[in-house]
Amino acid sequence: PGAMIKATLLSAAACHGVLAWEAATASVSWAPGVSCPAGAFEFDPSSMYGESGYEWVGDVVASIHHIGNPQSCCQLAGGDGIHGIGRFYTLCNPKTGCHDSKRAYTCTIFSNVTGKRPLAGALSGHAQAPVRSIINGVQHAEGANNYANPFVSACRPGKTEAIPGDSNITIPGAGGGHGAREEGAVCAPWCGCPKAKEGQPACLGGFVECPTDDLPPGTTATPQCFLLGVAPRDFNCALVCDPSDPTGGPASRCPKGAACKPLYSKLDVASAGIFNTGACVYN
Repeated sequence: PGAMIKATLLSAAACHGVLAWEAATASVSWAPGVSCPAGAFEFDPSSMYGESGYEWVGDVVASIHHIGNPQSCCQLAGGDGIHGIGRFYTLCNPKTGCHDSKRAYTCTIFSNVTGKRPLAGALSGHAQAPVRSIINGVQHAEGANNYANPFVSACRPGKTEAIPGDSNITIPGAGGGHGAREEGAVCAPWCGCPKAKEGQPACLGGFVECPTDDLPPGTTATPQCFLLGVAPRDFNCALVCDPSDPTGGPASRCPKGAACKPLYSKLDVASAGIFNTGACVYN
């Protein structure tokens, strides 16, 4: 009987955790995460990796000291694909105006975020973890849109020799949390460092961002550099969206013919204390 009571209490606690998170996020709107590809050779010195002037309000998962690089804080929150599926983070760096002496050079990671409060000089964001993808055979043709449907059209060719054309990529997805996968494919532009070298602190020639032009008509979903291929530095872009609406919703509308498929299971999302993120894919 004691074991049965303990199991019942644990089950109730887990259920309460899911319900508490769903209630807590009522005041936090969905927004695309911050992509921060792992490795010094992926560093983009022009990126802020978040927004300034506030910190998150929620459950503190970890406080990592001696962190001043915003990319490192983003990666520790899950942006490297190693530390979970991407949580909320706040970095307090005195060099950017955050003068809280108890939190100087500290990266704080949160789950179950309910809102935010002012903290001058702090940098806050939500990490978008890299997602493993599958590269398929592709055909290129001039005039194609970025993020096009590879089942009905060719993909966009590369602009220069250093930057390849869009790839026909399958994104596995996560489905409903019971092992079912809702995969789909998209013409995915390349992103990253075209002239990167191992050990270099920054890209040689600049970081190639995800294209925001030549999107399919009506698209409001956000391009993100988060699709990880076979090689460690092999990244592609996709459109991230709010999977609570199959179309992505008004603020993150997928192209016509595409659906917003969740990247993570409901169980993983509840365990990490975050909201889910989707990708616009075609079937």
